[in-house]
Amino acid sequence: MIDAGIRMDNLAIFMAMLFMIIIYLAWMVKYKAKAKERLLMIEKDFDENKLLKNKKNSFNLLKTGIILLASSIGAIIGLLLDVNFPSEIDENMIFVIAVFMFAGIGMIIANKVDKPKED
Repeated sequence: MIDAGIRMDNLAIFMAMLFMIIIYLAWMVKYKAKAKERLLMIEKDFDENKLLKNKKNSFNLLKTGIILLASSIGAIIGLLLDVNFPSEIDENMIFVIAVFMFAGIGMIIANKVDKPKED
């Protein structure tokens, strides 16, 4: 399938490892930023309770449910497309594209639902 001599299972392992490294680096950057923010708040003698009252939990169960539901719908549609409309595209690729597309749509919907109503 690939002329460069890379086997598909090696490519899948490499992609999984790369994905884990990216997730770890994103978490580390967020953790470092939060620690730096706390240090600045301590230096400026800022009351942390004021900040926590105004901050709301933007990633709640409703958003998670919408995203998971949209991903599941994408998985079902991907499987139906694969079974009913065979093509020369790899079967797994259609499934993955459908899942990510519907997960993205779910994230957009969850963001719209979560926005506060402005009067």
